[in-house]
Amino acid sequence: MVDTVESMFARLGAYIAELEAENLELRERVSALSETRAMTVRVEIENDSELPSFGAYLAGTAPEGTAAIKINFTALFAAIADEGDEIASEDWKQIVSDTIVHELLHAFEDMLGKAFSEVRIEESIRRARLLDTSGDGHGGK
Repeated sequence: MVDTVESMFARLGAYIAELEAENLELRERVSALSETRAMTVRVEIENDSELPSFGAYLAGTAPEGTAAIKINFTALFAAIADEGDEIASEDWKQIVSDTIVHELLHAFEDMLGKAFSEVRIEESIRRARLLDTSGDGHGGK
């Protein structure tokens, strides 16, 4: 079959329409991502010595605008103190930071409508440590 100029223009028109549809879909996706990234959330961290764990994110609070995180600093510091000399003088800061970041990542899961996953959270923290180029495990701080 030999293409005529008219048939080539017709195919070109169909192709342009296809590209426009894909472009519209792409713009909608980008817009949705932009809206997701434009969310604002406050974080409130509160000590709760009655908490049966080191930390907890109160499910459902982040999508409402304020991620409520409770940390049992008493239990956390007691666990760190129990380790005694095995914990370097700066490591306690990393342990506290990891606990807070862990709960904050649960808030992000909630904001994105994802099921809570301890495995995903711990893997995210592990990967973040791999990005640390300072070599000290603390981002050079």
